Amino acid sequence: MKHTLLLITLLTLMVGLSAQPLDTTATPSRRVTTVEGGYLVGGIINAYFFSANSGPTISVSHGVQWQQRYTVSLGAGVQLWQDAVVLPLYIGARLRSGRRSLYDLRSGYALGFSPSETDVVDYNYKGGLYGYLGYGRRVYTTDAVEVAVKIGYNFQQVRLDYVPYEGSERVATSSNYHFFSLSADLTF
Repeated sequence: MKHTLLLITLLTLMVGLSAQPLDTTATPSRRVTTVEGGYLVGGIINAYFFSANSGPTISVSHGVQWQQRYTVSLGAGVQLWQDAVVLPLYIGARLRSGRRSLYDLRSGYALGFSPSETDVVDYNYKGGLYGYLGYGRRVYTTDAVEVAVKIGYNFQQVRLDYVPYEGSERVATSSNYHFFSLSADLTF
């Protein structure tokens, strides 16, 4: 419950900050907000096994755009995996190239927890490093609004601490998740 309140507070703060009026004069920079929604498919891939995972994702970022081409922003999101909830906090960069192409890069840290009950005693799911690399096409563009569709690669490091059964020692393991995503975003 406290994670949900933290998420709602973060998203409300970011949307509130974005409620600044757009500067429509010919200045070289302006404040922008991007809201993105999509779906992740992937999982853990290592030498011993593959574990699939997937789920919806949503994020909000607020930043500065220069010359209609470059954007630097701070953002927060929610990823609802099948067995966990991950809350990425990141700094992002976007480059618009040509008439329609765009490239996104994000780096940060994601908080994580497992909302479901398990049979494992003292099961603690934690987040870790977060990264995203995406390519997209702008499908609608005006001076004040941009709509884009993207494909991307998401990297998420996670840490899992648990006691396999009562009386045993705590086990700590780290895993790297690799996801491909399809998303749409609105920048205003």
